[in-house]
Amino acid sequence: EKYEKLFPPSPQLFKHLRAAIQRERKYKDRLVIKDRGKIHLQPVNQISLIEAKGDVCRIVRIDGKSLIYSVSLGGLLEQLDPDFFFRINRSQAVRIDHLASIEPYFKNRLTLRVHGHSETITTSSATTADFRNWLEG
Repeated sequence: EKYEKLFPPSPQLFKHLRAAIQRERKYKDRLVIKDRGKIHLQPVNQISLIEAKGDVCRIVRIDGKSLIYSVSLGGLLEQLDPDFFFRINRSQAVRIDHLASIEPYFKNRLTLRVHGHSETITTSSATTADFRNWLEG
């Protein structure tokens, strides 16, 4: 009560608080994926790679298993925290804490290995500079 006299609540303060709360809730912690009559709750921190396959995405988990999610890569990345996920080329995105190795490739590109995926993946020459900056935080 005594603080309200010193600092009366203002509409501007409530506007900033509401905006902060919305930012906190902006990104998903888990995805609800329907697959063959089952519903999977997939924690996003267990996703190492996302690959676009037409209008759906193949989600590769760190344990090597994969799920199909009916959303475009761009639509999915809007729901995920960009501090953790980066689109390395037109059809793939990776999670930073599941990168196993990064090696130089030709034409200013990088070859990556991620946990749970046996094949290497490659950044596009257009995204490599931004990817390097993203890695540095």
